[in-house]
Amino acid sequence: MVAVDFSFDSTIDGKAIRIASMIDEHTRQSLLKIVERSITAQRLTDEHGKAFALWGGLPLVLRMDNGP
Repeated sequence: MVAVDFSFDSTIDGKAIRIASMIDEHTRQSLLKIVERSITAQRLTDEHGKAFALWGGLPLVLRMDNGP
C-alpha cells in the first residue's frame, strides 16, 4: 500500500512552499518527495510515473486523505 500526501508550509520570509510525498506503508520508505513553490499536475503525474516505474509498477492500493 502506498500513501500520498500534500503538505504546505512557508519559508522564513513568508513565501509558501508545497510538499508532495509518497511512502510505502509497509517499509515506511519514501518513494517520492517534491518540495517546490508550485507543483503542477503534470509534474506530479510525471514524478509518480517515474517512481512507480522505479519501484516495480503501479501499487495495488493508493491511499490519500481528503483534507480541507
